[in-house]
Amino acid sequence: AVLGRSLRETGLALPSTLVVVGGPAGDDEALTAVSGLVPPGTVVGRGNVAGTLGHRHAVAWGLCVELALRAR
Repeated sequence: AVLGRSLRETGLALPSTLVVVGGPAGDDEALTAVSGLVPPGTVVGRGNVAGTLGHRHAVAWGLCVELALRAR
């Protein structure tokens, strides 16, 4: 519930589709809590990082991509 409440309290406009990645994305209860606290009609799901890495490797993948972009 903390994840969903924090997201709602940021005051940011939420997209109609919300992709959750990282460790919490593996918890069905976390996704249910987020779904219950975002505006009705918002689709909440797990991300599949790079199409093969699943949801847990989002930070590592993002850091590698950032490093590759900076090395150019």
